[in-house]
Amino acid sequence: MSSIPRAIEFLSPGTWVGGIILLNFGVAPGAFATLGSHDLAGAVVGMALGRLHILGLIAGLMYLASRVALARSLAALASPVAMVVILMIVLTLGSQYWLSPRRRCRAPCVPLDAFRKFRCLPDRAGGPILAFQ
Repeated sequence: MSSIPRAIEFLSPGTWVGGIILLNFGVAPGAFATLGSHDLAGAVVGMALGRLHILGLIAGLMYLASRVALARSLAALASPVAMVVILMIVLTLGSQYWLSPRRRCRAPCVPLDAFRKFRCLPDRAGGPILAFQ
């Protein structure tokens, strides 16, 4: 019975870190190299990053649950490895629910077909300004 939690214990961090590596070295460079617009590539990478955050949260919680199931005690969460995973979960939550919404508010506008006459100019205060083209 301990083989399933043991497999989850090794599979979940590998999936999480593998997703991070794929996003950084595969999806992001590919999107910015092949898509015509940096805004469009940023939207694709942003969507992938949001899904990676959800995957990371699930993988981290699965890892912690498997640690507790293997040790049959909540004291397993006090180990250094579990503490690093808890830190990764907290940082992922911060990135998903605090940093990403702030970044979206300051991101340049993506022109829609109906609004092609508008474009975004950077504001000296840090936010975009809508202007006529």
